[in-house]
Amino acid sequence: MEANLKINADTAEGRRNVAQLADSFDALAKTLGGELGTQAAQAATKLRELGKQEEAIQKFQSLRAEVGATERSLKDLEREAQAYGQQIAAAGPPTAQETEHLAKLRTAASGAAQQLEQQRVALAASASELQSHGIASESANKALGRVRAEITQTAQAAGRLDPALAEVAAG
Repeated sequence: MEANLKINADTAEGRRNVAQLADSFDALAKTLGGELGTQAAQAATKLRELGKQEEAIQKFQSLRAEVGATERSLKDLEREAQAYGQQIAAAGPPTAQETEHLAKLRTAASGAAQQLEQQRVALAASASELQSHGIASESANKALGRVRAEITQTAQAAGRLDPALAEVAAG
């Protein structure tokens, strides 16, 4: 009997489903005992590890996207401040309002630069976490597909061992 596993692991609900599936395999392992129980427990352990890998990859991807957005925003703010500064300098002595507006632009750019630095630190930590799972940050997208396929394969393989496991794997 082959289990038809459908876990959308790219959502919070999907991550819960992977964890719940692992918990169900553990519970069933205790009742089955013997070789089937051992295999169910091994499947649960593998599912938990794959779930951690998936979460680490998704966190990295999210942080990488945030860093990119902040970099673009910072560049835009810097260009705007520079262009505005040149414009008011060319027009003669700046008014108080123009000086205040330029200061606001520069403050916004400075804030974006600080935010970018914090995001880069978080991204580096996230990349280290990926590395601890044996995943290269440059191949995070491919790794995510592989991990999701392994989650499905692990659950389906466990489901083929015994009808009770198939029922758990199918949800």
